[in-house]
Amino acid sequence: MIAFLCALLWVAPSPASPMAKAEKITARAQQQLDGGDLVRAFQTAARALTLDDANVDAHLIRASAGLRLAEQLPDDVAQLTIQLAHFDLQFVLDHSQSAFQRGLVRDLLRSEQPPLLVAPSFTCDAASTAAFNAAEDALSRNNLVAARAAYEDAVGGCPGNALWWAYYGDSWFNAGEYSIAREKYNRALQIDPCFWSALRFRGDSYLRDGDAAAGVADILGAVACNPEYEVGWGYLEDTVAIADARLTRESVSKPAPDSDAPLPSVWAAYWAARRENTPEGSGAPSAEAALERERGAVRAGVQAWRTLPAGQPGGALWDALARADEAGVLDPAIYIWLLDAELVPGFLVYRRDHYAELVDYIRTFLVVLPAK
Repeated sequence: MIAFLCALLWVAPSPASPMAKAEKITARAQQQLDGGDLVRAFQTAARALTLDDANVDAHLIRASAGLRLAEQLPDDVAQLTIQLAHFDLQFVLDHSQSAFQRGLVRDLLRSEQPPLLVAPSFTCDAASTAAFNAAEDALSRNNLVAARAAYEDAVGGCPGNALWWAYYGDSWFNAGEYSIAREKYNRALQIDPCFWSALRFRGDSYLRDGDAAAGVADILGAVACNPEYEVGWGYLEDTVAIADARLTRESVSKPAPDSDAPLPSVWAAYWAARRENTPEGSGAPSAEAALERERGAVRAGVQAWRTLPAGQPGGALWDALARADEAGVLDPAIYIWLLDAELVPGFLVYRRDHYAELVDYIRTFLVVLPAK
């Protein structure tokens, strides 16, 4: 099995080449990845890295291909492949200048855990499903004409599938036909107004057509609809940076209360307050009870944070929560920063009834405009 992995990693020796050659090889690896040729994409990216081991794109391609290949490999080889992918992903996190790319990495790492929110699903008949699969196959071979015809058959037979409409839009987006792509994204969003992927791509299409206001509104909506959508956050950060603004949001992972490692004092206060407000044997709290308990835990965490010297890790989170509480917008801040499984039922209701508040919180408190 180890020999198999060595064969996978092996690349033909190459004479010293400039970084430009590595870029060309990386572009070829990306095409192979897009076409579903995982082994070649993995090997080609590895070859690029022998020429330029700081090529962030090549690291990302090798990781993406490796994680998908690992699903098909024997356990021992899969484990080594996953370890290499994690090395590549960490390299991207540490060195990429693109917030979008870093968000993509965080999504890839998070994909190893069940997501809190899932894309809309819809059961379709066999003929429509076959048409959709044919469209995906044609798209992987970059045959856009055949892909669109098959997507049209798929959504014609199963018009209630928001995901398929979004994929249909992608086939036009990838060809630069942004207004037609938006028509398909609009159909997806008529079915599910908070389908975050369709919102982000529709926003991107607006930006590419020069409508910055509509584009930013959709990208804000994408992350308001799914606060753990890291690609969306990365794209938002890159987008506002064009206007010399910056995004102050950070990706947050709540440390487990039963972790072997000692909890930082702020999180210890947070979890102590949560436990205090959780009656023994009460089971899962109601949506309102879960939110009320979270408010108390956050306020305990903020109080503990305020006793610490300036510059402590996690300051962005607790400073944001403190400001939100003072401004009377703690609920949207909790959902944006600290969404977890027990908060999801209440969040789904909140985003339906208070979508504008979620968007306004992000725009007002997390996007810092340049000084005039």
